[in-house]
Amino acid sequence: MNNLDLDKILAVILKEIQNETRGWLTGRPCSEEAFLNRLTEVLAKRRKCDVGTTEVYKVEVEQHILHRKGKNQTDKYGSDLAVTISIPDLKFSKTALLQLKKSENYKAQLLRDQIQQASQFEPIKQRSFVMIVDELRGGIKVNSITSIEKDIPIGQTSKTFECKEWDALSKWIIKWMSCEVGAGNTSSDPMPIERLLKKQIINDEKIGQLELDDIHDSNEFELPENFFMTKSWIKYTFRN
Repeated sequence: MNNLDLDKILAVILKEIQNETRGWLTGRPCSEEAFLNRLTEVLAKRRKCDVGTTEVYKVEVEQHILHRKGKNQTDKYGSDLAVTISIPDLKFSKTALLQLKKSENYKAQLLRDQIQQASQFEPIKQRSFVMIVDELRGGIKVNSITSIEKDIPIGQTSKTFECKEWDALSKWIIKWMSCEVGAGNTSSDPMPIERLLKKQIINDEKIGQLELDDIHDSNEFELPENFFMTKSWIKYTFRN
């Protein structure tokens, strides 16, 4: 990861997300769906910038919207947004699945059903996070599904979480890119999920071949009917 200048990446992304968060806060009601729209718009923006340290690295951005195939549009989603970072020459590929939630003074109510949807398979669970955006303070915090799930008592349908001690977005990005949190695609990680995402994309024939030829066959397990891993998938490919 020393090939990429994380300071440059964070400077651009955090500034634009902050601007979109302020815009979201000026509107009422401040719905999670509206924030998702703003977030996906800014993350999917095409950029021409060099984010390398000693070498030139350019980023390619792809955005894909997932199907709604279920009867009466009854699809269940494990996350609102999936983000993949791929660096072919470093053989690095990593995906985060994010559930977006609104908090008030860093308190957010999370439903067990939604957490369980992201926990049905270990490869998905180990890459899943909750991202809260605070309606009063405008801050963004992130925590793993694994950590959250164990804190909801058995038999309880929901729990209100104190989120102020969760990782700030900037801290989480650095930890995630450094592989301190979230599974990646190393031999010790759970099965990669990029092909599962690919199978659920509209216009699948337009998707290029994944860089990692040794990714496990996604037919090794099947997802439940009408279950989709995410609503939107954004993939960043860094090339030198």
